[in-house]
Parts: sequence; structure tokens; C-alpha cells
Amino acid sequence: MDRLLRAPVNLYHEITPIGRILGYFQDDIHAFNSHFFGMILEVAGCNLQMILIFVKSLYAVPQLLPVFVYFIYVSYRNKQIHTKAVDT
Repeated sequence: MDRLLRAPVNLYHEITPIGRILGYFQDDIHAFNSHFFGMILEVAGCNLQMILIFVKSLYAVPQLLPVFVYFIYVSYRNKQIHTKAVDT
């Protein structure tokens, strides 16, 4: 994409029909639309499964609550540490 936009006018745009250029962009947009929403659904499905596993585990063995609270706390702290490292 970057090379296409930076190409000298007389070398690319003058000898390439506009339909071919639009076809490239149309193919890219179609590929994005066909794959992106499928990935979003997969991520949402995995997150829902993880939440359901936690809920079922807590329902079956309530003694796991402290373990889950600790896991959530460690995950939160880890996120804070890595966010600070990326910001600096």
C-alpha cells in the first residue's frame, strides 16, 4: 500500500488502468471483511467459555474462590506493570 501511494505518477498511475487499482483495494477490503468478523466471534466465544468455566468451577467447588481472586489480582498487577513499561 505504501509503495502504491508513493509511486511516481508517470511510472504507475499513468500506465495502470484505474479499474485495476480499485480492484486491488476491493480485494483487500473483502479479505478484511471476511476474516476480521470471524476472528472477533472466535475471541468472544473463547472469552465466554472461560467465564463459564470459572462460574461452573466456583459452583462445583466454592473453595476455589480464593484461588480465583488471587489469579485475578495477579493478572491485574501484571497488566499494570507491563502497561507502565510500555508507556515509558
